[in-house]
Amino acid sequence: MHFYTEVKSSFIIVAFLGYIFFELYRKVNRYLTLSIWSQFTFTAQWWSKSDCVLYISADNLEKVRKEHAIVIMNHKYDNDWLAGWIICQSLGIMQRSKIVGKQSLKLLPIIGWCWIFTESIFLRRIWESDRETLVKDLRKILDNYPKNCFF
Repeated sequence: MHFYTEVKSSFIIVAFLGYIFFELYRKVNRYLTLSIWSQFTFTAQWWSKSDCVLYISADNLEKVRKEHAIVIMNHKYDNDWLAGWIICQSLGIMQRSKIVGKQSLKLLPIIGWCWIFTESIFLRRIWESDRETLVKDLRKILDNYPKNCFF
């Protein structure tokens, strides 16, 4: 029931706030999606009985948390993306992360919808059309993007 309420809240925010108060939409939506995504990372760490230990200098840690970045990860296994999320959550930047994924990921219940709401980029894996889509969507996201956001 709690999951349904979060999805319903996300839809209401998209329907009303997204087109009128775009910055407010982004801010509220980041916390709604974090509440869903953190359940995935918690379950993965709890189920695998593993801890994520990051070895990073304090100077670099501050840079990671404050600077814009595009991190490219090409995963080999089905759950590699989840390890990336666990790292993002350890750094405190998961609520601002986005993906570039294949078009069919939009159709996944809950998680796919969250990716749509967080302005993730979806590609068809046909370079001729994907090139235009990537440039157009990146430009749309990066125009007037709030500070301290991770992509």
